Amino acid sequence: MVKASKQRSKLVLAWDFQNLCLKVEDIEDEWGYMKEYIDLLFPATVANQVLKAYCPQPTGLTYFSFQNGVPKTTVKATFEKLNFQSFEGYFDADSQLTRDSLQECMQSPEKTIFILVSKDGDYINLLKELKRIGVDVYIWSETDEISDRLKASVEDSNLIPWDKPYVVDQCIDVIKELKGKPVKKGTFGQTCRERLDENEIYPQDVGFSRRNPYGNFLTWLESQGIAEVKTVKEPDLISIKMKR
Repeated sequence: MVKASKQRSKLVLAWDFQNLCLKVEDIEDEWGYMKEYIDLLFPATVANQVLKAYCPQPTGLTYFSFQNGVPKTTVKATFEKLNFQSFEGYFDADSQLTRDSLQECMQSPEKTIFILVSKDGDYINLLKELKRIGVDVYIWSETDEISDRLKASVEDSNLIPWDKPYVVDQCIDVIKELKGKPVKKGTFGQTCRERLDENEIYPQDVGFSRRNPYGNFLTWLESQGIAEVKTVKEPDLISIKMKR
């Protein structure tokens, strides 16, 4: 399954912003982590990504960013700056998202990865249909809020906890700064922890092993073909190199 995903050349992402929303000033940062994560996992899709956001009619702080009490920017403008197609208004996001996603994915389902940003169990029929025609389906969601029905509609490996892209991005920055120099496993873990302390979100919070979170993270990077970990000297001196 991992190998098949690497060979897929198109990615469709649909963000149900009516269902999983942020303050407008947080969108760019959150999407920045997610974009880095997607490009690492699915490098063959970098040149062919269809991004869509479905937003309600703008009202209140959630949809506007203010400066001195005056609206500075909107959700729609922010998403469009990030190369999303943004749909905004009084409409049923579920129905439009479902129609648009099916239309996009049916063009070449065997080459397509679909990522749904939502926690709404009403999308299970959409995901079942996409899987039936051969699309590789993922969900990015708050794992403590996601509908049990929606969570059960994909394999555990295809469920992306909301903060996982942030954790992966920060730990990879540590690896890049090491530049392949030997490091003790414990030192690598401690450096990553210090980087993550600001937001107090760690690998064990987003699906990695609680017993050995940073070792499990490195194993995951190798399994995804993202990094190479070599033992320099037993028992715990290693070198870590990014493959891409």
